[in-house]
Amino acid sequence: MIAHSIPTGALRFLLGGCLEGDESLLIGGASGVAAAAPHEVALVSHAEKQHLKNCRAGLLIVREGDELPHQCASAVLSVPDPERAFDWCRRYLRTRQEVCNENATAGERGICLGAGCAVSSQAAIGAWAVLYPCVTIAAGAAIGPGCVIRSRAILEGSVQVGACCEIGAGALIGSECEHYEPGNGAWRRVPGAGSVIVGDEVSIGPLTVVEKGFRDNTRIGSRSIVGGQVYISHDCAIGTGCLLIGQTGLASEVVLGDEAALMARAAVNSQVHIGNGALVFGSSTVFGDVPPHAQVLGYPARPRRQALKAMAVPRQVDGLKLRLARTEKQLRDRHFLAAP
Repeated sequence: MIAHSIPTGALRFLLGGCLEGDESLLIGGASGVAAAAPHEVALVSHAEKQHLKNCRAGLLIVREGDELPHQCASAVLSVPDPERAFDWCRRYLRTRQEVCNENATAGERGICLGAGCAVSSQAAIGAWAVLYPCVTIAAGAAIGPGCVIRSRAILEGSVQVGACCEIGAGALIGSECEHYEPGNGAWRRVPGAGSVIVGDEVSIGPLTVVEKGFRDNTRIGSRSIVGGQVYISHDCAIGTGCLLIGQTGLASEVVLGDEAALMARAAVNSQVHIGNGALVFGSSTVFGDVPPHAQVLGYPARPRRQALKAMAVPRQVDGLKLRLARTEKQLRDRHFLAAP
């Protein structure tokens, strides 16, 4: 357990909040209050409070302002959003255990490096980061503390990733921007001067590609979730708390407001602005701006109610054709209508 465990003081550093109790206690797993062992962390939710009398957990995560009836753990961490903090702990501790069980290298400041990682000496890796095998970190990249980078992910130079982020297997962050201009009878690729800036607690799925900026940086706001096989082109700006489901594609200079959501296989055209809290349904193609909190659907994307009505028209036409064919047959059978 020692190899992949993390002190409670380090968890407070990564998650924030207020820690009371033993800062050096090693935590190696997460469980429910009733089943937690002395080396595990548990969440004190409303439903779990009844089990506190028999609690053996080493660390308890509680909501700020909540009071425990008595000292039931060696340490207590109070945070604004305990459910989110516990969910991150559960995923993070599991990944540390997976990597450490595969002959990983334990670096300074709790960094865990899987076999075959290619990390430049000019890259900055934050404390308690976990890199799965065969990860590539180029010179000039900066990874925040507590990040988890899965196998064969590539982070190019000048990319900046915030704290407690997770990057999926095979993801490419900071690829050269695809900006093309015509000239001399053929298109030519023009390199950009920007980079990629990723906020804190961002999750990026496997095989996702995020291009560097051309005129400015490409940005992904804190607490956003980007699914697998998503393509984010140069100079896009994704707000905080956004959701992009798998196989979504953003063309250049797209702006997503805070908490906007794009469902699977949505496509967004260049220089489109999608407002705060807007929802784009799956397989939709967005050509124009979407107002805040709107719901759009279809090709081209339009308000959901309008799109559903438009989708119903072909079915109504097919129904009318069938009814007309039946009526014509009845008239021919009764000799009121000549055969065609």
